[in-house]
Amino acid sequence: MGAITASLSAPALAYLFLPPKARKDESWTDVGDITYLTPNQPVEMAFRRNRVDGWKVVSEKLTAWVVKTPSGKVSAFGPQCTHLGCAHHWDDAKSQFVCPCHNSLFAIDARSSTVRRPARSIVMRPNSKAANYC
Repeated sequence: MGAITASLSAPALAYLFLPPKARKDESWTDVGDITYLTPNQPVEMAFRRNRVDGWKVVSEKLTAWVVKTPSGKVSAFGPQCTHLGCAHHWDDAKSQFVCPCHNSLFAIDARSSTVRRPARSIVMRPNSKAANYC
């Protein structure tokens, strides 16, 4: 009886008193060569990223809009509008990002100006690390 109690209580004690397994910091994802980007011309770049879900490793295909400024600074944005999550796109004729769900328009800097609402901003979590190339 004592052996059964010990074998059942050991996992419970470990769960209660040992710290949880530390999470690894997310690594940056390389989306491609940005040296060939034209300033003020957004490019939608597709890339793959591995995501760990419990014991399962999932390879996901993602996209990001990458914009290089004339000064050489590079920003990457997720492809979903912040209002309803619709996929926005770059319209060359308007020189703006356009969200088809509610016709929201965003300036090329994507941060400071929403030309037409209801979306407040296009800013989202960055998808890639462009810092090494700036």
